[in-house]
Amino acid sequence: MNDNKQNEKIITSANPTRSLIIIPIGVAIFIAANLLARIPLGIHKVLTIQLSLLVLSLLLIAVFSKGKFAEYGFRWPREFMAKHWMPAGLAALALGIISTLTIAFSGAGGLPLTKQLSIPQIIFYTWFVASICEEVFTRGLIQGHLAPYNDKNIKVPFGTINLPTLISALMFGSMHIVVAFSGADIATIIIIIFFTFFLGLLAGHVRARSQSLLPAVIIHFLGNFGGIFGGIIYAVLTFLITGHPPKMP
Repeated sequence: MNDNKQNEKIITSANPTRSLIIIPIGVAIFIAANLLARIPLGIHKVLTIQLSLLVLSLLLIAVFSKGKFAEYGFRWPREFMAKHWMPAGLAALALGIISTLTIAFSGAGGLPLTKQLSIPQIIFYTWFVASICEEVFTRGLIQGHLAPYNDKNIKVPFGTINLPTLISALMFGSMHIVVAFSGADIATIIIIIFFTFFLGLLAGHVRARSQSLLPAVIIHFLGNFGGIFGGIIYAVLTFLITGHPPKMP
């Protein structure tokens, strides 16, 4: 506990204005990761993007923190996890389910990329790889570097949002604009950005409260798991209503 407090004091004493540089840096990292995916490296481009985000984020965290990774969330969570993770986890699971059902019942086309992947690939890329790599990028590098603004809160209808949490959620939602380049229709793009933004708020909230990336990774995992589970629910409902499984486009 003393080490956690010491680390918090160190990072919150950083220059707030200089911390904002992480926003354009984050955008540059995301663009670089997508450009690297265009290089034929012999692995799937989704995996290339995720691993590029992870490696570039870790390198910058090492530089900014001078090797003190705990300052960017690489620490075991405080007592918050055991006491408060379940409501956020259930909310993330519900978000994933609702997002998939919204896409399905609204008639949106869905993600063309996922239709090109096998079930094991979808599980590996979204449940595990994305949950880790994207959280290291958004809640580790971005939110961690914005720690000098931890005392800045924004009032919203349902309470207040910590400013670093909000910025990391906006970055997380904005990242998914890239699905437009995979051939997704406008309805799918809007729905995905909307739900990933709120998933980012949940992940950022537990990251801020626990001072650890682990709860955020779990929230992200549950959101992605909910997305797959929502597809199963849609298939079952369609079969019960029509007597036939849903048609695959």
